[in-house]
Amino acid sequence: MSGSGMSLPLCRGLKSVMGPSLLASRWLPYSIEGGNPAKVIKMRFEQDVIDMLQDIAWWNWPVEKVTEYLDAIVGNDLEALIRAK
Repeated sequence: MSGSGMSLPLCRGLKSVMGPSLLASRWLPYSIEGGNPAKVIKMRFEQDVIDMLQDIAWWNWPVEKVTEYLDAIVGNDLEALIRAK
């Protein structure tokens, strides 16, 4: 299938979702993007929530801390994550 491109959505960077056949040189964190050329279809969160998540950066925490706060991470409990930071 030479030249067929991608056929499945791709996650890139800080939780951005990109659609099939997407050519992008840059992307926005927590965005859903698609098309060629790429354009933002929608944002996954409001900008204030994105700013908080980037500041918390739980994905850079040690495994033990991620495990300890896993319920807050999967439950999107920003207050608990801010306190844990």
